[in-house]
Amino acid sequence: MTSYQADEPKKSKMPWILGCLGVGCLLPIILFVLGSMGAGVYFMGFVNDAPTVVTEDPAPEAIAKVERKMKDYQSTLSTNAEPEVLDMTPDELNMLIAKQLQENLDLPRVKIREIDGDTVIADFSALIPDAKPERWINGTAKVKLTITEGVLDYELVDLSTPKRDIPEFFEEALTAEIDKKLRSQGITGQLTKIKSLTIKDGQIQIQLQPHSVQ
Repeated sequence: MTSYQADEPKKSKMPWILGCLGVGCLLPIILFVLGSMGAGVYFMGFVNDAPTVVTEDPAPEAIAKVERKMKDYQSTLSTNAEPEVLDMTPDELNMLIAKQLQENLDLPRVKIREIDGDTVIADFSALIPDAKPERWINGTAKVKLTITEGVLDYELVDLSTPKRDIPEFFEEALTAEIDKKLRSQGITGQLTKIKSLTIKDGQIQIQLQPHSVQ
């Protein structure tokens, strides 16, 4: 388990919090690292000719419902001394991820398969940059994640591809690279706005600090 604490307070926006949620941030970082390893000794064993994750554009009325839910929660932050907890289901999170993909086609395709206890299980397809002909890395990631008073604890439980299991020492090296990416991209500085984030009961439950959305 790896821990991070915010280096300094920074303003957060609701879409960042809900679009990230560990899955939206950690998995793309994992995929970025994998996609950058063009000469790894195991790399060719991970490559596929086509993506296995198919993302569908969310229906306008469905995404509007999720956005209303977010706005309703946002309104409580300025009035409640103790903000309520926002529950997000895998379907809702997948809609947010799909909307992000609509806006940026370079993002890895990520789809949450299920939330099992305190673990998010997600399938991914990442396009290898500049590969000709087109090549993809497909696989499944299992991630544990909690945030308590701005302190992030996460664990990359498992990372696998359809063609072969990823060696343990490779996962350890990958975790070290994820650590660097989290810090270099300023994600740790956003944590001060999050009071708690837990994975339980098939949902991701988020509680922001009062007045954290400006």
